[in-house]
Amino acid sequence: MDASIRENGDVPDNIYETSFVHFTPSQIKFFGVVYYLTPPLSLLSSITVLYLIVKSKLWRTGNLNPTFLRLTIGFSIMDALQSLGTLVFGPWSIPAGSPFSSNAIGNVTTCNLNGFFTQLASGLWFYSAFFAVYHMLVVRYQWKSATISKYIEPFFHSIAWLYPILQASIIMAFDLMNPVAGAPGTCWATQVPDGCVVEDVECQRGSDKYGIIIATIASILIIMVVMIVSSILLYLRVRHIEQKIARFDPSGSFSSSSRMKTTRQTGRQAIRYILSFLACNLATCTIVFGPEYSSPNANVYYTVTGGSFLVLFPLQGLLHACIFIRTNQRRLWKNNGNDSSKSGRTSSNGTTRSSGPDMDATPTTGDGGGGIVTLGTSNVIDGTNDGIDSTTANDMP
Repeated sequence: MDASIRENGDVPDNIYETSFVHFTPSQIKFFGVVYYLTPPLSLLSSITVLYLIVKSKLWRTGNLNPTFLRLTIGFSIMDALQSLGTLVFGPWSIPAGSPFSSNAIGNVTTCNLNGFFTQLASGLWFYSAFFAVYHMLVVRYQWKSATISKYIEPFFHSIAWLYPILQASIIMAFDLMNPVAGAPGTCWATQVPDGCVVEDVECQRGSDKYGIIIATIASILIIMVVMIVSSILLYLRVRHIEQKIARFDPSGSFSSSSRMKTTRQTGRQAIRYILSFLACNLATCTIVFGPEYSSPNANVYYTVTGGSFLVLFPLQGLLHACIFIRTNQRRLWKNNGNDSSKSGRTSSNGTTRSSGPDMDATPTTGDGGGGIVTLGTSNVIDGTNDGIDSTTANDMP
């Protein structure tokens, strides 16, 4: 079909039947199965996070910072909606006659809805960056929870929700929402026929897609830079605090086995967030920057990258749930988070020691005035209060 289009410019009555990349029926069935593998996992994960938050009553016990809690709730709600929409508007929703689904019975409207929920995932990118920025503000710059809640948090939520909605609206308004050849079963900003600009064929829809694609790639890169820079600044701050504690430890309670423990935990936690973001979004870039659809290796390339995208892209909710539950399991499963007799132990000198870190990436310091510094699992009696900055426990996640 692509040869006839090049020769005489004829386009079938159903413009969605044309394609410059050709998948076998077996490959189309493979994509149809892969499409439904991970969205249910992500949906259940986000619902589980919301359920655990409600059941543990974290917003009432004060055991989790309210800003961090609201960011987690916002992320989980958005992921649940995105995953549910992905499942409801599956491969069937792309326009009838499309070669990218064995049961395509949809139309432009259902394709728009399919693409809208695909686009909604971009809000999760911003939430991922905001988690990193939040921890940096609290730990490195000692911002108070009330300040963040009043001046920063509304901006976080607004950007995370408005960006995907506005971008999806623009894509639909300019007829850019079309079946994606590189990710069969999905609709997003692309051309019909796919690759028409490169193949020097008249585009029926979506010829102006490149502005949206550039904006999307730029967003991914900016978010990646923000996450990396915030994580590095957070890591350096935690390392600085631990080094100060080690210097002002006359009793030697901050043993060699404990030194830099929270620094290592902070580094690992930052790496988890960054790797989860990369795992879910690198496949997007491989599709955007893939070879021409008519090239000899296009079939194999897009089978691999398209399958990877369909598996990895919806996993953001699952990975976030794993990180959240892992780092907050004590809070989530503790019936009474305010009972200090259950959550700590008293040392010989009368200070209370935490039984373990509740948030790996977030060290907490004491009030500073009493000379008690809490970092991870260790309390050190400073006695001099020699310039070690402090953050109240309620300001920490």
